[in-house]
Amino acid sequence: MTQTVDRLSGAQEELLRRKIPVDHLSNRGHGYAHSFEVHFREDSTKTHRKEFAALRKEFEAYKKSHHVEKDNRTTGSCWELYPDLLIHFADWIEFPEPLEMLMERAKQEGKARYEREQQEQEEQHRKWHQDKRAYRIPCTSSCKVRVSKFECIGGDGDFSSLFGSSRPVLHRFCIQLDEGTTKEEKDAWRHLAKTLEEDKQNRTTGVSYRTNNIEGYGCYWRLHEYVLLAYSDWLELDGDIETLMAEAVGKRKQQEEARRKEEWSRWEGEHSKSSKSDLDLAFVLFNLDSSAQLDDVKKRYRALSKLYHPDSGGSEEEFKRLNHTNQALMQHYSYVSP
Repeated sequence: MTQTVDRLSGAQEELLRRKIPVDHLSNRGHGYAHSFEVHFREDSTKTHRKEFAALRKEFEAYKKSHHVEKDNRTTGSCWELYPDLLIHFADWIEFPEPLEMLMERAKQEGKARYEREQQEQEEQHRKWHQDKRAYRIPCTSSCKVRVSKFECIGGDGDFSSLFGSSRPVLHRFCIQLDEGTTKEEKDAWRHLAKTLEEDKQNRTTGVSYRTNNIEGYGCYWRLHEYVLLAYSDWLELDGDIETLMAEAVGKRKQQEEARRKEEWSRWEGEHSKSSKSDLDLAFVLFNLDSSAQLDDVKKRYRALSKLYHPDSGGSEEEFKRLNHTNQALMQHYSYVSP
């Protein structure tokens, strides 16, 4: 059978007299009809063996000839289909209710299920995050290690082991250990350095990062938030660890804000001294060249929006300038698009 359902042969018309009954539809999209799972009755595979074979063959032929997404799958008695494919092959299938009604119901149920799962995932992650922040490794040294320098060196939220997309932006901190003057203090420093190295190999803190969660050389060490908290009892600090971390993060944010303002001033200065058009300047501000595609511009705009939005530490002036730049680019692509 090589023809598609656009023109049915006599044999196909005969098969349509025995449509394959559907038990129900389900949708696991993120609040939209991304794809539907077609659940056939448990006895459909055996009872409608020929109909299943004919429909699957026709379906695969249609996918190949129309470049249909490979994610449309036919396995056993549960098939996963995008809405357009489900509607296209609806005449082969017997639904308990009108298809439009079933699709809308499945969509709403899928949205509710997704929101419920997201809430459960976020709650699970909050508990996990709290547990990790509360985790402490008992100090096994006779004295603590004096910290002479403590600063935040940036944030990193790209971890492979955290739950879903609800990842916290964990910060990395640089601590400079004071070796001290007494033999006991030096021994404590060496013991901590050795323990941190073992932790890096064994990951006893239970956190796995794409980058090393512990990095150190000499008396300078870079530790992610969870690791620093885990070993906070080993350190002699000038104050409460949580307060020191919050102050270091605040200082880092101020430095980033000053750097961004300096960049904007530099770009404005270059623009005032040059004959570049608004469009040329827009590509410069987005760090793209004129050959960039529209999708590249949109992706870059989303990234910059997160950086310069007032809620993320940016300013109203910077965010307005970013939107003005984006409008110039969108107008340009509306002219060049076919």
